[in-house]
Amino acid sequence: MTPEMNKNSVFEIIEKFSDANWNVRKQTAAELISAIAGSEEGAREAAFAIADKLVLSRTSRSEAEFKNILYWSIKTLGALVDSPNARDILVSVVNDRDYKEKYREIAMNELTHFGYCESFRNELIGFLCDANWKIRQTAARLLESFTDNEVADYLISEFYSFTNDDLIYWVLQIIAHQQKERSLKFFGSILFSSPTNTKLYVILALSEIDLDDAFKLIVDCFDDSSYMIRTQVHQIIDKNLKRCARFVHDFAFSTDFRTRCEAFKFLVKSMDPQYYGMITQMVTSGSTENRVLGLLSFGDTFEAAIIEFIYQRFSDDSWYVRNFAATIMSGHGQAVWQYLYGKYESEPNENNRYWILICIKNIINPDSEKHISDIFELFGMSKKNEKLQILSIISSIINKSESVSARNKLIVSLVESLNDKKWLVRKEASTLLEKFDRQMIMANVKAMGALSPDQSYWLKPVISGQAS
Repeated sequence: MTPEMNKNSVFEIIEKFSDANWNVRKQTAAELISAIAGSEEGAREAAFAIADKLVLSRTSRSEAEFKNILYWSIKTLGALVDSPNARDILVSVVNDRDYKEKYREIAMNELTHFGYCESFRNELIGFLCDANWKIRQTAARLLESFTDNEVADYLISEFYSFTNDDLIYWVLQIIAHQQKERSLKFFGSILFSSPTNTKLYVILALSEIDLDDAFKLIVDCFDDSSYMIRTQVHQIIDKNLKRCARFVHDFAFSTDFRTRCEAFKFLVKSMDPQYYGMITQMVTSGSTENRVLGLLSFGDTFEAAIIEFIYQRFSDDSWYVRNFAATIMSGHGQAVWQYLYGKYESEPNENNRYWILICIKNIINPDSEKHISDIFELFGMSKKNEKLQILSIISSIINKSESVSARNKLIVSLVESLNDKKWLVRKEASTLLEKFDRQMIMANVKAMGALSPDQSYWLKPVISGQAS
């Protein structure tokens, strides 16, 4: 540092940080950093001068001037990476909640240029419970950049003294990132004895390690009493299914129905042949409860082979199994519409056709003209009881349909069904037509041209308003 460069001279130089010209401010910072370079005394004097300048400028300068002084002071201090005094001033800026968050974050970013020392480590640990998420994250990443014997080992030794939730979360993340496999013993020792929030943070930290032994510890909480813990564990399993399936397998034999059901769902989703075979055998030859349980495990997986397997359960001896199979099939929604349509066309078994129609009722879109066309095509290839079942589906969608074109299509299709051979079918179709506006019915009938005697007979009371 040149002889004239002391606290007072630095104080005068940084006055230019308030200049209206950005280039002047930038050049001033660069020249000051260059003049101080390599001088421990110069860095100390500059840090003290900047600290005093910030205190005085805070109340004596306009907001715009103070922002410029603050910003360039922070950037200058961040360049003095060998100065503990510069680091301490930046720490004080981060700690000062009266500064706008933007400048606290800038100061925190500048601290990432500084190296390890014990006091700095402790300051950074304190930032892990700051109200600002960016400051917490930056502090954690900086701590992780130091050696693990300086940070992770210390955090483990002090772990039981930490009480703040944010602090505990980040401490566990740092330990996992720094020690990886070496941290598993520590995590295993605290996992099951910790309160719910801490247990959740341990599980999240374990998921960062990406080792089978870490996933084993996570899956060990599969049936935890806390819904929050179970949900988090299941989400992690879902993202790492291939690696977790063998650990989940143990829970397939739990005495708790819910636990078994969840375990089976994941085993099915893993598409591992050994688990798939185990569950399909259980569904086809187990008790009613196990057949239902096995079916439930297929609910979240949409694969052609599984859809076909569920369909085959429509022929099960148990009504409960058939009903569950239909419920699970319906849960796939529009994705199985064409599959069910095709099955109905080729299915000779009346029982199976009944359950197909149950599914169709659950997933039909009342405003879809295609769905309306499809269901009336099925109507045309059906027997009397099936036609009546289809008309009950039509009844439910008439009440829900809001599309004019869809309602017109329903009217035309129902008028055509008045030619059916079965009196009861014709009667039910005419009853459904009564749900529509007479003017809308008449407009559609007029467009259809000549009517058959049966159509005229059944339409007459509907149009005249004299239907019973």
